[in-house]
Amino acid sequence: ADPNAKNKWDVVLTFSEAVHIPDGAITVTGAESFTLNATTHTVSIVAKDAAVVKLSLSNAITDKSLNANKLDPVTFTYTVGDNTAPTVTAVGPVPANNTVNKFNVTLTFSEEVTGVAAALAGSTGVTGVTPSADGKTYVVAMEGVDLAKLKLVLDKALVKDVSANKNLLAEGLSLDYTVGDHVAPTAVVDPATADKAKNKWNVTITFSEAVNVPAGAISVSGGKGTVTNAGNVYTVAIEAVD
Repeated sequence: ADPNAKNKWDVVLTFSEAVHIPDGAITVTGAESFTLNATTHTVSIVAKDAAVVKLSLSNAITDKSLNANKLDPVTFTYTVGDNTAPTVTAVGPVPANNTVNKFNVTLTFSEEVTGVAAALAGSTGVTGVTPSADGKTYVVAMEGVDLAKLKLVLDKALVKDVSANKNLLAEGLSLDYTVGDHVAPTAVVDPATADKAKNKWNVTITFSEAVNVPAGAISVSGGKGTVTNAGNVYTVAIEAVD
């Protein structure tokens, strides 16, 4: 009998001669349901994963001679295999738009799987893959420069469970992460200092990137200053007495 049956299968009974099969002479245990086609002697069985199904033929089955010779009782055993596709049950962190430069994404599967590293080959920013001891959790190391757009792609055709049926992953993944800006802005001040300046002069402050300058963040002491800006350049018009 099949040691790794699917969830639905047919068993065709072939007898050495014409037989009479009374009700109850064929029994099935361990299945969700079964039907018997009396014409073709086909038993159709439905059972869950890991079920142990026994198909028994009793000696109530006889040939059609005058002697009604009885069948020797026989039992066939079927063990249903793992026919359920693995799934991704958790992802952490979920896609984000302001990640650090180096971070880990943890993928949790419904059962032990293999092929995850190969299935991530189409990703950008993946630097390593570490499985747990039970093969159900994988830590994916990702890395990118500031503002880099990273993508974790898991090809479902390459991830399989470890059962004899090697069921493929039910659904793949495509997750987007964007690395945040982690570099502090810098500023160039011109002129940085001045001796014997006029009573009115301008100081330009050029920032290395777009910045948010709240009110009062640029201040003038010992005189009066007016701040204007164009893009990343801020101009401070200064007035001071002698």
